[in-house]
Amino acid sequence: MKLCYKWLNEFVDLEGISPYELAELLTMKTCEVEGVEEPFAHLNKFPVVEVKSLKAHPNADKLKICEVQLADKSLSVVTGAPNVKEGKKYPLAPAGSVLPGGKKIENALLRGVASEGMLLSAEELQLKDFMWASADNLTGILELPEESIVGHSVAQALHLQDTILEIDNKSITHRGDLWSHYGFAREIAALLSRPLKKDPLEEVNLLVTNEDKLEVIIDTGAVAYYGMVFSVTNLPITPLLIQSRLILCGMRPVNFWVDLSNYVMLEVGQPTHAFDRKKLQGPIRVAYAQPGDSLILLDGRKINLSENILLIKDGERPLALAGVMGGKESETSLETKTIFLESATFLRPEIRRSLRETLIRSEASQRFEKGLSPVLAKKALYRYYALVKQFVPNCLAGPLSQVELATALQNKIHTKVSYIRQRLGLEELSLSKIQQVLGSLGMKVLAHDDDLTVEVPDYRSYYDITIPEDLVEEIGRLIGYKEIRPVPFMVACTVPTKANHLRRMEHELRKLFAWRYHFSEVYNYHFCTANELELDKRYSEKALFLLNPLQAEQKYLRTSPLVMLLRNVASHYKEFSELRFFEIERIFLPRQEELPQERLFLSAIETTREPVKDLKQMISLCHDLLKKMGVYHFEQRALKQNIFHPTRALELISEQKSLIRLGQLHPAILDQWKIPLPVLYLEFFLEDLLRYYLKGEVRYVRLPRYPASDFEITIIAPRRTPVAQILKTMGEVESPPEEDRTYIEDIRFLYTYEGPPIASDKKAVSLRITWRNPTRTLKSDEIKNLQEELVEKMAKAGFPLRS
Repeated sequence: MKLCYKWLNEFVDLEGISPYELAELLTMKTCEVEGVEEPFAHLNKFPVVEVKSLKAHPNADKLKICEVQLADKSLSVVTGAPNVKEGKKYPLAPAGSVLPGGKKIENALLRGVASEGMLLSAEELQLKDFMWASADNLTGILELPEESIVGHSVAQALHLQDTILEIDNKSITHRGDLWSHYGFAREIAALLSRPLKKDPLEEVNLLVTNEDKLEVIIDTGAVAYYGMVFSVTNLPITPLLIQSRLILCGMRPVNFWVDLSNYVMLEVGQPTHAFDRKKLQGPIRVAYAQPGDSLILLDGRKINLSENILLIKDGERPLALAGVMGGKESETSLETKTIFLESATFLRPEIRRSLRETLIRSEASQRFEKGLSPVLAKKALYRYYALVKQFVPNCLAGPLSQVELATALQNKIHTKVSYIRQRLGLEELSLSKIQQVLGSLGMKVLAHDDDLTVEVPDYRSYYDITIPEDLVEEIGRLIGYKEIRPVPFMVACTVPTKANHLRRMEHELRKLFAWRYHFSEVYNYHFCTANELELDKRYSEKALFLLNPLQAEQKYLRTSPLVMLLRNVASHYKEFSELRFFEIERIFLPRQEELPQERLFLSAIETTREPVKDLKQMISLCHDLLKKMGVYHFEQRALKQNIFHPTRALELISEQKSLIRLGQLHPAILDQWKIPLPVLYLEFFLEDLLRYYLKGEVRYVRLPRYPASDFEITIIAPRRTPVAQILKTMGEVESPPEEDRTYIEDIRFLYTYEGPPIASDKKAVSLRITWRNPTRTLKSDEIKNLQEELVEKMAKAGFPLRS
C-alpha cells in the first residue's frame, strides 16, 4: 500500500518529521515500510511559464515564436504546438535540461530564430494517466491550471511534489484500520503524541434534493448496506488534486464518480461502488449466486458463478461480485450523469470465500477481507456526499437507502496492571502510562486497584484487539521494545529428562541428503487436489479435507510423500538440466473415530537421462544410508507398485520389513505431469528406521591405535544377483573386540559395471573390505592370507575374481 506524505500531513501535524524519519518510526513501532520515494521527482526540474506574447515565425508557417515569462526573466521559445495560446501557462524544459526519455534540450536555431528551451506535452512528461479538462492536452503541449504559479515546478502545479511511503501489506493484515491515510494518521498521532487536525468521517447534514430511492434487501453476507442516488446536469472532470493523489497511490483516474469512490477508499479505508442508475431497475439485493449465473466484470473477464459466491443483484440479475469487483453491465462512464452509490459492510468469511473461488483480488477486497466496522460504511457515504457537494454544489442527492442488521462491535477487555507489567518485563510501568498509551489509541481505560477494563473502539474490535495479550502488544510497541531490558531466565542447568531421538534422526538425515548426497531440500504445503490424490493411493484410499481451504481445489491433506515432489519437478525441470530434491514432512491418514495418523517421511526425487546407471547409484546411496542409520543386514527385492516402472523398482528389507522403496517412476505418471524426462524416486518412513538408529546411537569410541588394512576386490556375479547378497557372502561387520583378533570393520559396495568384455548375463561388482586388529598392526603375510581366503570364499559361492 502507498501513502502520500502530504496527505497524511492534512490529518496530523508532521512538522519536524521527515518522510524518512516517519518511515523509521513506523517500521519500529507499527509495520514495515519497504521504501520511500518521490515518483515524480523528475518534474521538479521543469518550471511553469506563462506565454506573454505570440507571433508567427518569419520562415516557417507551422512554427510560432513565444515570449515566455519565467520568474524574473523572459525567454524566447519556438514551438510548433497548434494549441499554444497567449496568456496561458505551460511546462518548460530550459536549455540544458534532460527529458524523462533521455533527450537533452539545448539552445537552438530553428529556421533562423533562437529558441531557449522547449514547451512540453503531457506525453513528454510521462503524465498519460491524467484526464485533462482540455482535449488539446492530449495532442499538443500541456496547458497547466490557471492557478499555477509561474516559476514553480510542474510537480507543484499538478500536486505531484510528494513523497510516497511504500507499506509492506503483509505486516498490516491484522490491522483493517490501517488500510487508509486517515487510519495511518490516527496511528502516527498516537506514536508522536500529537492531536489529529481533522476527522474526514464527521457526519454531515444530508440535504435531500431528489426523491429517487432504490429499495435495498440483504438476504445474506452483509451486516450493513447504505445507498444513495446522485445526479448532475454536466459531469465534471475529476479535480486535479484528486487525480494526482490517485496516481501517486498507484491508481488510474477513470471518471468523476469512480475517482471520488477510490479517493474515499484511500482516505478512510471503506470501499464504495458507483452503479449507473439508468441501468438499474431495483430492488438492490445482497444474495448468493444461483445455478447458471455468470457475470462480466469491469476488466472484461466473464466468470461462471458457483452457488456460494456473494453478489450484488438488481432483482435477480447479477450486478457485481460483492466486495470484490463491479460488473460491466452497470459500470459508469464519462457520459453517466446519475449514479447509485453503494457503501456496505460485507462479512469477512464471505469475501474470502469469493476470493478463493474466483482467484480475483482488488483494492476493495483487500480491505473487506480484513474485517471492517459497519459504522465506517455509513460515514464513508457521508464523506462521498461531502466531496460531491464540494465540487458540484448543485448536485441532486436522493434519500438514504439503508439496511442495518448489526450494531458496531466494541470489545471490552478485562485485565490487570500486574499482568501487563509481568508480560512486558517492566515492573516500573505506571498505571498512568498505561492509560496514556491506550488512550492515544482511542481506547477508554477504567481502573480499579489492579483491575483494568479497556473499551476498544469499533475500528479495532474486529479481528484485531480481542484479548489481554493484544493490549500488552499495543503498550509494548508504543513504549518501544528497545525500552524493554532483556533479562536472561534463571533456570537450572540440567540434562533434559527425555531426548527427542526422532528429531535428532531427522536432523542427521537432513545433513546426509544435503551435504553427502547433494540433494536440495524443499518445503511444501500439505494441501493437494483430488486429481493429485488419485495418482498415489498406496497408503490410504481416503483423505481428510479442509472446510476452509486456502484454494478451493487444494482442499485435501496429502496422503502420499510423492505428489508434492512431482509438483516441484514439473515447475522447475525446464530451467535446470538436473534436479535433485528431498523433503522431510508428514502425510495424514484418516482413521475411523480417531485423530488422523501422521507419518513422518523422507522422500527424494531426481531427474535423469541415464535411468539405469543412475538407479544403481541411488541403490548404492540407500545402502550407505541404511548403514548410517545402523542397519547392517538387509536384502533387496523387486517391487511392484503402480507408481514405479514395472522392471525398475525395488525395496530394501530387513527382518521381513520394508524399509526403503525406490525406483524409476512410471511413465504414465510423468505424462500426467507433462514431465518429459525419466525420474527416480525413493521414500521411507522415519519411524521404520528409528529402532535401528537407536541401537547404533553414537557413543564415544577411542581412536584405533593401529592401522586398518583395506582390500578392493572386483568379482563377477550373475546380472540379477542383488548386491546385498554379495555383501552378505563376504562376511559381517563386527564391533571391535577386546582380545587380539582380526575382525571385519567395514564392507562397502563401490560400483557395478555391465558391458563388454563382461558377458551379457553377468556384471562386475567392485567392493571394499576393511580388516583391523585392535591390539597390533597386521603383518603383510596375514593380510595376504586374508585376501586369498576371501577370494577363495567368494569363488566357492559363485562369485569368481574378475580376471
